[in-house]
Amino acid sequence: MMQDIARARADTLAGYRLFDPNKRDVTIQFYIWDRLVFNHLCRIMGRHLDIVQAPVRIGGTDVSPMSWLFPGETVLEDARYTSVSSPLTIVSEIVNSLVAAPVPHHYGLVSLANDLDADRRVRTDGSAWAFNVNKFYLDPLSDQIPSERGSEIWQRKSPFRSQDFQWHQEQTRRVVRDRLRALSWIVDGLSRRLRDTLSAEAPTVGEIFRPEQPLTGVGFDGQMLYQHTRLMQAAQKLENDLLLAMPAHEREARFMSARVDRTLIEEERAACLRHYGLANSIANTAVYAFELREASREVRIKDGDFLLSFAPEDLLAQVQHETAAGFKTQFPALQQTLPIQGGDYQVSRERRCEFRSGRSTGQTAA
Repeated sequence: MMQDIARARADTLAGYRLFDPNKRDVTIQFYIWDRLVFNHLCRIMGRHLDIVQAPVRIGGTDVSPMSWLFPGETVLEDARYTSVSSPLTIVSEIVNSLVAAPVPHHYGLVSLANDLDADRRVRTDGSAWAFNVNKFYLDPLSDQIPSERGSEIWQRKSPFRSQDFQWHQEQTRRVVRDRLRALSWIVDGLSRRLRDTLSAEAPTVGEIFRPEQPLTGVGFDGQMLYQHTRLMQAAQKLENDLLLAMPAHEREARFMSARVDRTLIEEERAACLRHYGLANSIANTAVYAFELREASREVRIKDGDFLLSFAPEDLLAQVQHETAAGFKTQFPALQQTLPIQGGDYQVSRERRCEFRSGRSTGQTAA
């Protein structure tokens, strides 16, 4: 696989450089249908820790980075892979969250691929085609090839009276190829539907397969603590990014965000502040009062919380990965009120809980 990646990288980069001589690298993304496959790949890599401990070369290619891409239980996950720009995508999790298709009981890989964009699966002669997989190689309510098929291949046996072991093995390979084509079809369909809402970019090949440089003059225990801290920080940021990727109504239902109807001004604002015993803050223009939706009244916000942001729902995709300086630049009135400072150019990594515009009756002060 590493040899295939290196070859594809060279060929793609050569094509880009015909139009852009300064192009330095290309992006890469691995698509896996479900987490069961990912966990199995991690178990396989975990059985070969020598690949992690020392670089192993096959045909002049270093294959050890694959062990970090699919970390075993005893391997500390790389922080670079724990982000919205991770090189790994579990497609079924996206399907279960965003797709509604007329597929009964279970969104299987083949059944969903046959339902998705059926009008586009047309041959040059006008006839329709589909992803056909023999039921003998399908497991109901699962996306795995039945384990009996693997056992038969392992024992060099064929379950068919009229076909030998070689035919059975080749048929299994054909099924795997058809399933991969089905996965590619689903990914392509989702990419077209989500093109306007996707904000993260795939990482480059160099970023993913470049070894992480250890700290100079730090012992093994210190290196582990440093990498663990990086991983925890990346996991916290990923949790926040996944939260912001939810629809506003889902964040509200999970009590992670509050949606407001309007900002109270003038006399309404003053009356609200007096009601909550904040009359001394009426003259302070930095204190705002909002009217909350009924469903937002139980939002998980405690007194004293300050890692919050307030923004319109329709701007979230634009500002989710924006710095404070970039956000102020987009809105000159805000920049005039709060001039750009040195810290505004840093990418925010805090856990944010957004307030969203909506409809309701409750009041609150902040």
